[in-house]
Amino acid sequence: GNDTTGDSDGDGICDDTDVCSGNDSSGDSDGDGVCDDVDPCPADALDDSDGDGSCDSVDLCTGNDTTGDSDGDGICGDVDNCPNVANPSQLDTDGNNVGDACESITAVSCKNILDDGNSTGDGLYAIDPDGSGAFQVFCDMTTDGGGWTVFFAGSNGAANVFGQFENNQVVCSDPETSCLRPMPAAVYPSDELGIRCGSTMVKTTLNADLLDYFSNGTQHYWVPLASPTTVDGSLSLAADVGAFWTGISGLANPGWMVSQSGGGNRPSTFATSYIDGSYDYCNASSDSSSAISLSYRGGTDSDNDGIADSIDNCPAISNATQADSDSDGQGDACDACPNSAAGDSDGDGVCDDIDPCPADALDDSDGDGSCDSVDLCTGNDTTGDSDGDGICDDTDVCSGNDSSGDSDGDGVCDDVDPCPADALDDSDGDGSC
Repeated sequence: GNDTTGDSDGDGICDDTDVCSGNDSSGDSDGDGVCDDVDPCPADALDDSDGDGSCDSVDLCTGNDTTGDSDGDGICGDVDNCPNVANPSQLDTDGNNVGDACESITAVSCKNILDDGNSTGDGLYAIDPDGSGAFQVFCDMTTDGGGWTVFFAGSNGAANVFGQFENNQVVCSDPETSCLRPMPAAVYPSDELGIRCGSTMVKTTLNADLLDYFSNGTQHYWVPLASPTTVDGSLSLAADVGAFWTGISGLANPGWMVSQSGGGNRPSTFATSYIDGSYDYCNASSDSSSAISLSYRGGTDSDNDGIADSIDNCPAISNATQADSDSDGQGDACDACPNSAAGDSDGDGVCDDIDPCPADALDDSDGDGSCDSVDLCTGNDTTGDSDGDGICDDTDVCSGNDSSGDSDGDGVCDDVDPCPADALDDSDGDGSC
């Protein structure tokens, strides 16, 4: 026919009909009209549509995204609400289209979020209980008024192998269904503890032993629960919520349990997280599917500085830095004497670090250089008792060098009186008193 060159590139297509003749033996693999030998993406018809250097066929983020997924969270930069900080959940508590992960989080608990009017109902929220960094928790914002921070979440019928507080570590793949976080220092022993199994939840008051177990993993055997109250669902008559099993120090412990003290009586078990599933009971019934959780309600931050009241050195005045110059445990923001650990010892309104007489409220009232507390002669006397006669100079008729005074009361001091023992002195001037 019209082809005088044959098949110059040896691809089996004659040059007169070969789109990519010459040195290109592979042709146009992706059918984009660009021969493979000059096509930057020979297997991708769209090539590199966003110009980020990655062919669309292998580019996670195509289209208008030229940055890709710079934080590696699986969300493309053009739609990521926090493109430079990994946040796969895209949590945006305040709904401002900026992810919580790249905003300053000051909430210390779910109760804090609720009290500040920022609750949007049950769900994931970001909190930072101690100022060391924010993390996600599941907040129950409805039960008994809401404000419950879930720190353990698991389920019956599953091996909750993560659920041992004595390991004292965070294991949290899903804050709502599979999570254990040691209780933060922001929680008081007097705050509330919520125990849920299925549709039933009981609340009680925390105590020092429970807080020690949840925070530090220290085991205290059976810990009695104070005045447990059902706040959601109904408690089975057979269920016992009298005590919390924390285990015995030094012995292998399969998990925690809420039942009768000293028991292990399965039919009375209200909730449990035994890693071997041997006590999978819920509300006194054998159970293999119900969700179980532990939560606390507390962690108030009255001054909204991101530090919970329980650990805030100035809970009523915002002081996010917690500056305490004199290390007296009271933050500078609310310390009347920020540079004096002793404060104002004498209550004179002058801090000890600048008070010339920190133990004397009157200080040095006569300005003689001696604090009133050790000054023999206070008031208007700036010289003291110069003659050492026990009479202050300001009231001493005979001050100065006269320590004996006016013995005869004639108005002439003894040191200059020719007759110090005779008030008439030498009336006739004969040299005899």
